[in-house]
Amino acid sequence: VWVYHLIVFTLLGISISSLCRIIFPDKQIFQTAVISSLTCSSYLFWTMTLKDHIDSVFFIVLILYSVLCSYRTRDFWFFPVSFLLAGLLIWVRPELGVFLFGAVMVLFLVFLGGSIQIFRRQKRALLFIIAPLFSILGAVPLLVSNFCITGNPLMLAWQVHPAIEESIGVSLMESEGSIETTIPIIIQTVIGRITPSGCTCFHDLIGILLIPDGMKVPVLSLTPLFILGILLIPYLFFSMKQTFNRDEWRHIFILFIFSASIILAYGSSIQNLELSKGIYPDYRYLSPVYLPCTLIGLIVIRKLFPTEDVWSRILKWSFIVSILGIAISMMVLVGSHRSLDFWNSFHAVNFLFPILIYSGVAVTFFCIILEKKMPYGSVLRDFGMSLLIARPLLWHVSLLIICQFNPTMFTSY
Repeated sequence: VWVYHLIVFTLLGISISSLCRIIFPDKQIFQTAVISSLTCSSYLFWTMTLKDHIDSVFFIVLILYSVLCSYRTRDFWFFPVSFLLAGLLIWVRPELGVFLFGAVMVLFLVFLGGSIQIFRRQKRALLFIIAPLFSILGAVPLLVSNFCITGNPLMLAWQVHPAIEESIGVSLMESEGSIETTIPIIIQTVIGRITPSGCTCFHDLIGILLIPDGMKVPVLSLTPLFILGILLIPYLFFSMKQTFNRDEWRHIFILFIFSASIILAYGSSIQNLELSKGIYPDYRYLSPVYLPCTLIGLIVIRKLFPTEDVWSRILKWSFIVSILGIAISMMVLVGSHRSLDFWNSFHAVNFLFPILIYSGVAVTFFCIILEKKMPYGSVLRDFGMSLLIARPLLWHVSLLIICQFNPTMFTSY
């Protein structure tokens, strides 16, 4: 299992590299984008702790890449591939795959609206219209496994409680799980997923994104470049008098649709995610959102630093900070592991990390807007950016070291 997850993580890195090459054609910003996408996340942590969230992220990156290729090349065949991958994602994680299918459908309809000339050729128009049906082909493994386990291709295994069969005295094959009764349940479930439960959903959402009640790391603290990019938009539009070109607006729109669909997939679970004590160290079900958010932030920030020299310096400082930070983390945690309470250490790292990220974003933001009025403003700006890229990696490494010295921490996780 460990080798499998390392292979998936390697393939994820390659896929992210291909994705970033479409969005960022310049070499230095492309390299920074690839590294930031991997460090500003929890992907390494979940790879090393053998959770399946890395599989979901991998398929989402492939879907995102194929959608971007459709818009870039205007090639019809990329969208059937997108739907096929969405079907496979439904197999990996059904609740997420259904909403990613919805995201692809929205982008497909937008693409269709701008490609009316396709309908001049009847055969091509027919193939284009049936593209969403490729998702059924992608979902074949799920349908087969459902049929083998539950006797109904549309009934998921986790929908059948193990005690039901014993209590009612019938087999799964004889239970009421017909297609006629399951399809309305599926529709009802999808609608229910986007309906937040409880009256504190807004408070819970703010907690998940920014300030959690527990010791979990908030979502946006792992995407510091996204926060910085959002803060810089007014400065970019009103002070720098710049705006985005057509390709940049398109990329932002696609990334936003993907981010929103990931959040909506767990809309009804917002309160549970916030209150659950079994979700550490981050909100792992929302981990796929880190990538599109980071890329949106980089698209905005790139408008302020279009030259490759700036990104080359940021990349160099990021490597230096990462190497020094990892060395210090290893010396402190390894050297003192016999005297540390590792649950307290685990929570302490999660408590300090958002504080360091938010303060780093604030300092970097002021360094950027006051760059020309400060001595060594450009140096401070580049160093601040490198810290935002490197700090999530140091969080990764620190938690992995803690888990290494306390292997029973996640025994029943």
